[in-house]
Amino acid sequence: MKTFREHMQEWIAAFEDRGTMYMAELLQEMLNEGRDTQADLEAEHAHWMHIRKTTRLYGTRHSEAWAKSDSIAEVLRWYNT
Repeated sequence: MKTFREHMQEWIAAFEDRGTMYMAELLQEMLNEGRDTQADLEAEHAHWMHIRKTTRLYGTRHSEAWAKSDSIAEVLRWYNT
């Protein structure tokens, strides 16, 4: 059975293949920092959801938070199915 870290490495490759570099970079950064558990990814999702809810609508930071929170939610769905 694969570890969550191994799944994250596969997701990095999948995001790179799709050209979604911001997610590949985010996941790689998490791995480099030793944040390689489902709880770590859920915490990262909560972080970006908070930014999404507290930044000005249509601002650059809001758009970044929207994209990252949605992509992280997608990863969590991949893992949980």
